[in-house]
Amino acid sequence: MSQLGLNATYVEVLRAQWQLDRMSVPESWRTFFEAKDVVKEPVPAPVVESKAASETPSLPGAVPLLGVAKKIVENMEQSLTIPTATSSRDIPVKVLEENRGMINDYLEDDALPRCSFTHLIAFAIVRAIQANPAMNGGFARQNNQPVKLVRPDINLGLAIDLPARDGGRTLVV
Repeated sequence: MSQLGLNATYVEVLRAQWQLDRMSVPESWRTFFEAKDVVKEPVPAPVVESKAASETPSLPGAVPLLGVAKKIVENMEQSLTIPTATSSRDIPVKVLEENRGMINDYLEDDALPRCSFTHLIAFAIVRAIQANPAMNGGFARQNNQPVKLVRPDINLGLAIDLPARDGGRTLVV
């Protein structure tokens, strides 16, 4: 497949997908991969190890990363050694503040706990993940290989800075 130039990585990913499930790629790609001149070129098969031989337990929803995604993982891991900076932006929250006020008025009528900005931001994050499930993915290493975690559930934890009894500060999740 080296004759494919810049598209070689894309085709490698499609071919790996085709090897796992031939019907998962369009018919034109199935025809391409089944052609004799392409089939002759060896493509590494996925490594399947027994549980006794694996270093880590199998992760639920783990999908091996190939091609560009695997390269991105390598680059991200290398970037951990590079100093980083954080920037922040001020954004208008007047509508958010007004909606929070109306929600708290409603909750107050029923003697329920108040709604914070954190509650509203967490709710927005969950709704965004429901609308864009790819945002719920994760990354891990399985048998020292990068894998993408496809999570069927949404689990969101937020750390909140609160005063501690000893006069200091503490984080609660």
